[in-house]
Amino acid sequence: MEENNQNKEPLNKDFKEPKLRFHEFNDSWHLQKIGNFLKIKNGRDYKTVEDKHGIYGVYGTGGLITYANSFLTDKPTVCIGRKGTIDKPLYFEKPIWTVDTLFYSEIKETIPKFVYYLFQTIDWKIYNQSTGVPSLTSDVIEKIKVYIPNNRNEQIKITSLFSLLDQKLTIITSNIKTLKKYKEGLRKYLFSSINSKEFKKLKDIVSFLPKSKLSAGSSE
Repeated sequence: MEENNQNKEPLNKDFKEPKLRFHEFNDSWHLQKIGNFLKIKNGRDYKTVEDKHGIYGVYGTGGLITYANSFLTDKPTVCIGRKGTIDKPLYFEKPIWTVDTLFYSEIKETIPKFVYYLFQTIDWKIYNQSTGVPSLTSDVIEKIKVYIPNNRNEQIKITSLFSLLDQKLTIITSNIKTLKKYKEGLRKYLFSSINSKEFKKLKDIVSFLPKSKLSAGSSE
């Protein structure tokens, strides 16, 4: 990966080169509307398809809600909140159902997971369409302009890098959780005698002889 030292802006503002990129790529990135490479689709109410023993996840903006035996898409997709949490993109490779507060997408040509990482760079809150509960519309999303590489190999390379970083973060996060549980267990047992509700004063568990008996005993 190397830094692009060209500081001049291209004459055509629809094309730009990132400041940092993999050395084997030198084509400019193209400014495009999101709608050029994907179609935003509406989620649906899940009550009629819900089956807690189903094989497909039903997702909302906060993640998994329940299960079903039907799906809305069985292709890799990027989801974004329609209402409520609108700034937390989700990525799925397995068949899913999304509720009506979560958009899913039908992606054309562009690498789906690259789109997911691209969505993470967008300040979604500036596109909020409501003064109350944050909301987005499919029309607004599809009109947002972003720079993307037309070279699929560059999309794949960038995606692979961030996927690897995500895997490392998952391992680190899991290790942190394990260490926290270990710490909590040690604290519980090492300090149990201090924090126990059954803690008693020393005089309640140890018998002391009266001074008179101590004196008598010492004279024997």
